Amino acid sequence: MNVAGKLALVAAAIVAFAGFHLLRNRWRDVEAEDGRFSVRVPGPLGRTDGRFPMSYGHDTRVTYECRRGSFTFTVGHFELPAGATKGPDEVLADVLHAAQVQLGGRFDAAGETRAIEAAPGPALEIAFDGRRDGDARRVRARAFFAAGTRRVYLLMVDAPAELIGNGHAERFFTSFRPREGA
Repeated sequence: MNVAGKLALVAAAIVAFAGFHLLRNRWRDVEAEDGRFSVRVPGPLGRTDGRFPMSYGHDTRVTYECRRGSFTFTVGHFELPAGATKGPDEVLADVLHAAQVQLGGRFDAAGETRAIEAAPGPALEIAFDGRRDGDARRVRARAFFAAGTRRVYLLMVDAPAELIGNGHAERFFTSFRPREGA
């Protein structure tokens, strides 16, 4: 490896190390602006509203995002339309597929959908390689129905592949609390 390559490798390691330590100690519980959930994140949540194509039509989704260091933490939610005839597993698979397409993702051997046992309702998780702002990312996403409702939540964490397994995604996922009746 030439000198420029070694310097680039050292710079990347410093950025990754700084990003990890920046996130480690700055987490706090945040209540969503619309009162629909709380979650632990390392910074403020910015809100956007939009319509997204789904196999049963478009849904209007509220999305919250926190970007810190080289991580992006996202929570989205929408109400399943009354006329939707798909079952929970099909809807959740559609939600994860739409997230994957949105981030330019592709399935790989580790990208198979799996059920989540500890969720408050039907739930699926997937991990896939994707891109954000032109950079290669590893994405973990969970989709689930809030217990007893037609509300679907999507939680995503994306980061460089070498950092996605450092515990931040699990911390984010396990801190999430939907608010009943909100």
